[in-house]
Amino acid sequence: MADDKKILVADPDKKVMTSLKGVLRDRGYDAIMSHDGATALNKALSEMPSMIVLSVALPTIDGIKLSQILRSNPRTENIPFIFLSESDIHIPHFQSHRDSLFIKPINIDEVAARISSIFDKIEKTLEVSKEGKLIEGGLSEISLPDLLQMFSMNKKEGRLCLTRGKDKGDIWLQDGNIIDTAIGEVVGEKALFRLLTWKSGNFKFLPAKVNVPQKINRATDNLIMEGLRQYDEWESLKEKFPPMDARLKVLIDPSTLPKGLRPITQEIFLLLEFYPKVSDVVDRNTFPDYEVMRTIMTLLTKGIIDITREKGEEDKPILPKDDVLKLKEKFADRKNYKLDKEFGKVLIFSDDNDRIRYLINAINTLPEFYIHKEFLKGMGLNQYLGIAGHLQISESLQVTFIIVPVSEIFSPLWRPLSNSMLCGLTILNGEAERWDEINKIAGYFQGGLGKPMAFAIPEGEASVDKVREVKEHLNRKNDVMLFPIVKNDAEGVRNMLSSLFRSVIGAL
Repeated sequence: MADDKKILVADPDKKVMTSLKGVLRDRGYDAIMSHDGATALNKALSEMPSMIVLSVALPTIDGIKLSQILRSNPRTENIPFIFLSESDIHIPHFQSHRDSLFIKPINIDEVAARISSIFDKIEKTLEVSKEGKLIEGGLSEISLPDLLQMFSMNKKEGRLCLTRGKDKGDIWLQDGNIIDTAIGEVVGEKALFRLLTWKSGNFKFLPAKVNVPQKINRATDNLIMEGLRQYDEWESLKEKFPPMDARLKVLIDPSTLPKGLRPITQEIFLLLEFYPKVSDVVDRNTFPDYEVMRTIMTLLTKGIIDITREKGEEDKPILPKDDVLKLKEKFADRKNYKLDKEFGKVLIFSDDNDRIRYLINAINTLPEFYIHKEFLKGMGLNQYLGIAGHLQISESLQVTFIIVPVSEIFSPLWRPLSNSMLCGLTILNGEAERWDEINKIAGYFQGGLGKPMAFAIPEGEASVDKVREVKEHLNRKNDVMLFPIVKNDAEGVRNMLSSLFRSVIGAL
């Protein structure tokens, strides 16, 4: 062992001191002993040990206070602590990636093994800090917080790639500072705080000039402390948090809420309009996971939102297997046709964002439906053109719903959008319909391309008279496919879509 591996041991129990001193010196460590907090503080500052093993119940200055003093000193703030306590206690400044807690009576060999493990990590940190083209290793050997602090001290620039099973994350650094982080679509501090919870996995640092936009501006130490604090808080409260697969419902009209809500609260209400599942609200919110979950808890406590039943796993399929096969055989591209997996489209024609929200909210009651990530942003536009979401009808068939404005301006897109198209679905406004445009759309797709056209309207507005009105305006004598949109009724929506797709099978 190297001569600089000094360990300060502070404990009023002479038996513990004697046992630890013997084991540590047998393993080649330089053990410095102290029986009280005041002496231990003096030795810590003068000897600068590499590690401190101390009892929480030290006389003159207790172990917790002593560690607080040393953690606030720049010279000793990074020294790892091994706390010895009579019970499992909360230590406010405990750093889970660096510190350890043993409950008395302690197993001397286990403590010694932990000390050896910590020194192995220190050696790995020193090895990683050396200049080199490639730095890689395991997070079990050196924790991510220690890695980031080492990169910060050495002013590294490049990309830190992290893997844990199928999960992958990236951290970009400039001059030792973290400027951005990503896990899939999650970026910034939210992604960094998630990565800081990883206790296992592999890392690889690639030194290179970094040109990604800066999304993180806080100092590395501040980021690490805040991320670990949020992780510790999450762990202490996780039993009180709602399950991630629970579904939420808003109990009040959001328009009645006072103005000036916190941005995180506003974002939660916006997301709940389309994403009732807790995991979706947490994942898609731009704020850190812990802050989102605490806000959800506050809204639950105040009775503003509530937990409703999960999307039913027992619900019947939208289409039976035979009908799924018929649908695939009808619309699939014969040149690239595969029975194992196919994708179809439903083009939704509407200029009314309120009606579009109404329809998508209705379909979103189904567990098989997933709203597209850009849809919420698009709803802020006057005319949204793009994907609304995806409906997994079966393992081998997914249907994509695409919003197309009711305007001839977009007619150049009709032909390319018709590829693998199941049908068109026009959302009726109920009053001032744009029948000229609707006629042109119906004429192009149904008359020219032979694609079925259907119409949707909120349940309360669907009637025989409405069907007659649509027939008259479209100058059509045969039946018109008019489907009522049933909101907040998964079974009703399932039946509506089942009828729509069965009609498509019959019409194709």
